[in-house]
Amino acid sequence: MSVLFVCTGNICRSPMAEAIARHLHPDGSFASAGLYAVDDAPASPNAVRAAAAMDGDASRHRARQFTLEMADRFDQIFVMTREHVAAIEATMPSVLPKVELLDPDGADVDDPFGMDMGSYLMTAGRIRELLEARLG
Repeated sequence: MSVLFVCTGNICRSPMAEAIARHLHPDGSFASAGLYAVDDAPASPNAVRAAAAMDGDASRHRARQFTLEMADRFDQIFVMTREHVAAIEATMPSVLPKVELLDPDGADVDDPFGMDMGSYLMTAGRIRELLEARLG
């Protein structure tokens, strides 16, 4: 199975999810993107550190914009918020059957952007728990 993680800017949550998923499932196919990403931006330094605390490596991550062509290459697309689902539904409705919230209970994964390291660690820990539940 191939999985794409999508957040807003592709510099915090989705790179952490990609890095942690790669650690948990080294044979899997994982990538990440952002709905409003600035192509080639690095992951936030705190996201890199938080991913590392969960044994993931996001140090070489570069942001990229979510596109229809990209979506077509993946079996599953996990997004971080209900707002992300709505944005995809509005702009790329054909992709919607592949899209699910990362949290199977329907809760958003809050964006730690601009917050302290503790917030990043809490988010990374929650992402790891959700990935363990989703991916086994």
